[in-house]
Amino acid sequence: TGSAISLWLGWICWAREQLPSGPAPGGIPGSSPASAIAPQASPLHRLHNPSVVRSLIMSVDKNDPEGLLSVCHLYFAASDGVGGSEAPAEVLQTLAFATPLAERLYPLLSGLVKGPSIEAVYESLRPPTFNTPEAVRLRIFCSVYALKMQPMYDYEFFGPANPLNIEEVRTMTVFLNRLAYHFVTALPSKSSLEPAARALRASITSLVSLLYNRHCRRAILTGESPWIIPESKLLIRRAPVVDLGGDEDAGGGDSITGDVAMEADDDESMVAEEEAAEAPAARGREADGAAAAGGAAPNAEQVLEAVLEDIPHVLPFTDRVELLHNVILNDQAQRRDSRGPWAQAAMQRHQIRRNFLVEDGFAAFESLADEGALRDVFRVEFIGPDGEPERGVDGGGLFKEFMLTLNRAMFDPEFGLFSETSDRTLYPSISAYRTHDRANELYAFLGKVVGKAIYEMFLLEPQFSRVFLNRLLGRTNEVDDVAALDRELHRNMSRIKETTNLDDCFLTFSVSVSEAGYYEEIDLIPDGRNVPVTRDNLTRYFHLLANFKTNVQFQRQTLAFLSGLQCVIPLAWLKMFDPYELNILISGNTQGFDVLDLRRHTNYSGGYQDDTPAP
Repeated sequence: TGSAISLWLGWICWAREQLPSGPAPGGIPGSSPASAIAPQASPLHRLHNPSVVRSLIMSVDKNDPEGLLSVCHLYFAASDGVGGSEAPAEVLQTLAFATPLAERLYPLLSGLVKGPSIEAVYESLRPPTFNTPEAVRLRIFCSVYALKMQPMYDYEFFGPANPLNIEEVRTMTVFLNRLAYHFVTALPSKSSLEPAARALRASITSLVSLLYNRHCRRAILTGESPWIIPESKLLIRRAPVVDLGGDEDAGGGDSITGDVAMEADDDESMVAEEEAAEAPAARGREADGAAAAGGAAPNAEQVLEAVLEDIPHVLPFTDRVELLHNVILNDQAQRRDSRGPWAQAAMQRHQIRRNFLVEDGFAAFESLADEGALRDVFRVEFIGPDGEPERGVDGGGLFKEFMLTLNRAMFDPEFGLFSETSDRTLYPSISAYRTHDRANELYAFLGKVVGKAIYEMFLLEPQFSRVFLNRLLGRTNEVDDVAALDRELHRNMSRIKETTNLDDCFLTFSVSVSEAGYYEEIDLIPDGRNVPVTRDNLTRYFHLLANFKTNVQFQRQTLAFLSGLQCVIPLAWLKMFDPYELNILISGNTQGFDVLDLRRHTNYSGGYQDDTPAP
C-alpha cells in the first residue's frame, strides 16, 4: 500500500542519514552521503541501480504526493535535513529518462505556479532555508526536467515527446523567470546562501537559461520582450557602472567607481514615474531578503552583478549594451595619460601600406605587447603604392577605415580563415591550418581586432554564425544548432531519423571531413568507422555527430581567436549577451532602417518638398 511504501522509504532515508558524512572511497570530498556512496561502501548503493530507481517511482501511487516526496528525499536530501544535495549523475539520468517523475511533479507545483504573486510564492518557500516540501519538489522538478529537455530536438520539445504541453511550458517559463529574478535580487550573494537555497537557485536559473536559449532558436513565449522583467531597468539606473569581472574571476566584485554615468532617458518624466512606482517594491524585496538572510540589505551593484551572472536576459539588450559602454568609458577615463589629446599628439603612428594591409596590420598589433597598449588610441598613417605617406591626419577615421578594410580582406572566405554558411554567416574554416602556416597567430590577431572594435565601440561588417559565437561564450552547441552551420546536414539527419530502413543508410560512428581538396574520416568513438548505426544507438550517433560538427572540429581555431580577443577585453564582459546579441554588438543589426520612418522625420529646405521629383 501507499502508506507502507512511504514508511519503508522513510526508514531507508533514516538509514542513509546514519552513514558517516564525508567521502567514501571513490566519493567526492565535501559531498553528502547520497552522492558519496561507493559501490562497495554500503548495501544502500543498490538504490542507485536504474531498475530500483524506476521501481521506486512507479510503486508510488499517483495520488500519493507524500510518497513521491519520500523518494525525492531519498536521492536529493542531505543528511542535515535541508535537502541541499544533488542526486548522483546515474540516478538523475534514470529519473529524467526512464521515469515519469517530471510529469508527476508538475501538477504538484500548480499551487506555486498559480500563486497570487511571486512575492507570496517566494515567501511560501520559506527563505532563507527553503526546506519546505514545495521547495524540494520545485528544485527536483527543475533538475530533472532540465536534463530531460537537453537532448530534445526543437520539434520534439514542441511536440508530444515533451512531458508538458506547450501551454504548460509557457506558464511554467513565465513563472520560473519571475521567480528566478525575485530570488536573485532578494539574495544576490551565493556564498551566503544555505545549501538548500544554493541548490534551489541553481536549479531554477539553470532551467530558465536552457529555456531562454531554446527560445532564441524557436520562440516559446509570444509577445514583445516576453523575458524582460520591467523593474529590472531600475537596477542599471542605480548602478550604471559595475564590476563585470575578469577572465580569472567571472563573478561579481566591488563596484567600479568613476566619472561616467548613464545618460538620462529621453523622456525623463516617464523615468521618474517608473522609479516612483517600482522603487518601493524593489527596495522592500531587497530588505526582506536581507532580513531573511540575517544580514544587511545588498547594495545595487551586488544585485545587478548577480542578475548579470545568472539571468542577464531579464534586462533589456539596449540597457546591457549601455552598461558595457559605461564600463568601457570608465576604463578609458582611467587611461587619460595614454588616451588624452596631449598624449595622442605625441603618439607614434602605425604606418600601413595599402598593398600590404594584412602584413602591416598584423605587425602593428603584434607590437602592442599588453592589454594597456591594445586599449590605447591606435593611430594610422597610410603609405601609398609609391612609398610616400598619404595626406591626412588620423582623428579616428583612418583607423576605422583600416579596421574595416582589414576585416573585409581577412574574413573573406577566399582568404581561408573563415567559411560561410548558406545564410552568409561566418565560422572558422576547418582547413585553415593547412592553408596558412601561421593560422594560430592569424586567428589571435583577428580576435584582437574584434576586441579592439568592441572596446572602441564601433561596428564591423562580418556577421558570425551563432555556432561560433556560442563557443566563444563558452556554451555548448546542441543538435538543432547544426542547422545554423549546415542546413542540408540537419535536413538529412531529420530524414534519417524518420526512415524505416536504417540499414540501407550504411552509417557508422564516423564522420567524413572534406574541404578544399582535403578528405579525412574521423571516428566519433574508438574504432567508430567499424561500428554500425542502429535504431537503438541512433540518438547517440546524432548527438556525437552534432557535437563534432558544432563544438569539436573548429575548437582549435576558436581558442586561438578567443586568446586574441581576451588580450583586449575580458570575456566576462561579454557573458551577459547571448550569441544573437553578441553578433549585433560586433556587427550591428541586419534589419537595416525604416525608410518610411526616415521620410516622416525629414526636414526639407531650399524649395524641396516631400513630392519633389529626384533630379
